[in-house]
Amino acid sequence: MKELFELIEQTRKWTCALRGTELLQMAQSVLFEHLDVAAGVFFYERRFIPDHVGRLDRRPRVMSAWGVPVDVEELNRRLDSANPGPIFEWKPTYSWRSSEHMEPLWQSLLHSVELQAYGTWPILDQGHAAGWMLLGIDRAGHDADLMTAFSTQLSIVAELLIARRRVEDISRRDPLTGILNRRGLEHFLPTLCDETRATRRSLYVGILDIDQFKRINDLYGHAYGDKILTDMALTLHGFVQGRGIAARIGGDEYVLVLQADRTHPDSIRKQLLELFADKEYQVCVGIVDWNLKIPWKEILDLADSHMYERKRIQSVQ
Repeated sequence: MKELFELIEQTRKWTCALRGTELLQMAQSVLFEHLDVAAGVFFYERRFIPDHVGRLDRRPRVMSAWGVPVDVEELNRRLDSANPGPIFEWKPTYSWRSSEHMEPLWQSLLHSVELQAYGTWPILDQGHAAGWMLLGIDRAGHDADLMTAFSTQLSIVAELLIARRRVEDISRRDPLTGILNRRGLEHFLPTLCDETRATRRSLYVGILDIDQFKRINDLYGHAYGDKILTDMALTLHGFVQGRGIAARIGGDEYVLVLQADRTHPDSIRKQLLELFADKEYQVCVGIVDWNLKIPWKEILDLADSHMYERKRIQSVQ
C-alpha cells in the first residue's frame, strides 16, 4: 500500500501535461527514477484529431524510450518493418515474463538489451488501447500489480488529455459544416507556413463567397441555405485536402490556403470555378499568391479585394 501511495504522489503533476509526448516523458521519469524499471518503450497512436491539412495518422509510434541502445527514430523504423497492425489488437501480459520467450515484435525493439523479464501494459482511452508500455527489468523483485496500477493511473490522465484535445478540436471547427472556423485556420496556419518554407513550394490564398446567398435564403429558406453552405464547405475541403486548409470564416464566406507548385493564381481560380460549375449555386473567387514576408491580414485583405473586383466585373458582363 505504501508503494501505491508513493506512486500516486509521484504522478500528481501528470495532469499539467499539454501533449501526449509530455505526459509519457513524465511517466518515463517515474518508472526509471522511482520504480527502478531498467528499460522501456512507450507506444502511442500518433494522432486523435486531424492535422493542419486534414490527415489522421493512426499508426502506432514509439513516443518515448529509455535503457535501449538506439534512438526513437530507429525504434520507429523497426516498428514499421515489423508491421504490427492496429495498436488495439496487441495483447497485454499484465505480468513479468521471461525475456527468453519474448515475442518477435518486442525482441526487434529491445534487441541487445540484457533483461531478466519483460511485460506489457495498455494505456486505455474509453476502454480501448490508445498506447502501450513495454517494460523490461534486469533483476527480480518488481511488483507486476504495481505496474498495473501505474498503467491505470496513466490511462486516467491520458483519457483526460485526449478529451481535452478533442474539445479543442471542436472549438476550431464550424458547427454547421465541420470544416475549420477562423480560430482553426489561425491555429494551423503557422504549421502550414513552416512546411511550405521547408519544401520551397508556393502558397495561395483564396476568398470565396456564394453569389446572391441572401436571395437564396429568402426564396428557398434557411434549411436549403444551410445545405448549400455545407456543400460548398465539403467541396473546398476535398479540393485542398492534403495540400492546405479550407475554413468557413463567417456567413457564406470561405478561405482556402493552398500549398502547390509555382503557378499563376488564375490557374487555381479556374480550377475552383470548374468545381462549382455544375452546382445549384454560383461562387465568386479571389486568389492571390502569398509571399510569406507579407503579414497574414494584408494578404487576406488583398484576396478579399480580388474577390470583390471579380464581383464587379461579373455584374457588368
